[in-house]
Amino acid sequence: MYVSNVPLSHACNTFYSLQKGEKRTFRGYMKPTVQGAFNWRFTYQNTVDSTWADGQYSRADLPGGHFRILHAGVCACGKDLNVLSAQTVCFDQHPDREVQPGDIVISDSVHLAIPQDGYVMFSWCIEALEEKCILPATPDSRALVYIAMDEQAQTAPLDAFHLLNEDEEEPGVLPCLWEAERESVTHKMAFIGDSITQGCQTRLNYYEQWAARIIRGLPQNIAGLNIGLGYARAQDAARNGAWLRKLRDFDVVNVCLGVNDIFQMTETEDHADVLSRNLENTVRLIRQNTPHAKVVLFTIPPFSMEEKEEAVRESVNGCIRKTALGADAVFDMEILAVPDTRGKARFGDHPDGVGGAAVAGEYLTHFLPEHQHLLFAKAK
Repeated sequence: MYVSNVPLSHACNTFYSLQKGEKRTFRGYMKPTVQGAFNWRFTYQNTVDSTWADGQYSRADLPGGHFRILHAGVCACGKDLNVLSAQTVCFDQHPDREVQPGDIVISDSVHLAIPQDGYVMFSWCIEALEEKCILPATPDSRALVYIAMDEQAQTAPLDAFHLLNEDEEEPGVLPCLWEAERESVTHKMAFIGDSITQGCQTRLNYYEQWAARIIRGLPQNIAGLNIGLGYARAQDAARNGAWLRKLRDFDVVNVCLGVNDIFQMTETEDHADVLSRNLENTVRLIRQNTPHAKVVLFTIPPFSMEEKEEAVRESVNGCIRKTALGADAVFDMEILAVPDTRGKARFGDHPDGVGGAAVAGEYLTHFLPEHQHLLFAKAK
């Protein structure tokens, strides 16, 4: 079966904008979860998944624009990014593809042999076919992502590109799914969350955020997908839109949301009640979309909040611990808090690599073994 074989998230919370006739080449390097020789395919969903900041610039389910993929290619690369082999990527046996708003584009399969510590490199050139063309994207994948301001071949030298400037929130346009045909896989697990799940502010190309560490630490019969996104909220997931669509047919879904909901709600709302209902609805919709799925609901991570916001976090977490809000199991993220404090973040508000190791260690060493029978009891 084709399953995600990379541990970082290229889901979309914002977009890159082009004027009609403009071209850009985007290139990304990803370390596979499992190296070796596999058939690969790549999927791009031309819709924004979740909200950016307050939603004035980019919002959940914003359709992408009308554009053309002029050409695409992949390379198997060594640990120093040196190209070992290169192949053209086609779409329905054509090297180019016109893309309409809301389209889901799936490439034909290509065979790649990735060595230990090597990378899959994906590159494509896109031309806008309309003014103010929206290309759904993210600036926060924590992968090596490059942009050329013109058309470049897949094997063009890196000095023709510049590395994504994440400090300036420069977004990269790449497939959201990097899948390999792994015959040994029997179960699929996903992680949906905000910047803490995506791993924002962890070190570039270190794969040290907790979700990536868990995915890389899973038994090889369980494939993991990360669709965490900066600024995302439970309100986005509860829309049952493009973002949640990525979770269909997964056996286990881990949900870690709430921080941004707390900061973005209006003064007139009962914050704890609204957030609890959005989390509960998200759990319900995941099951509705995939009846056999099991859901793990994480408590809202500590974020060194002010008193008013912290009170909401504590209230919702109390509800999660007491009722699970309909989930099958609860994973407590208070492991990230300074002991004996009210939500002071021990490893930074966006957990660093040490915090990522703490969460992943607890999940893989204790939580998963203790809940494995429950979570995979009825999985396909």
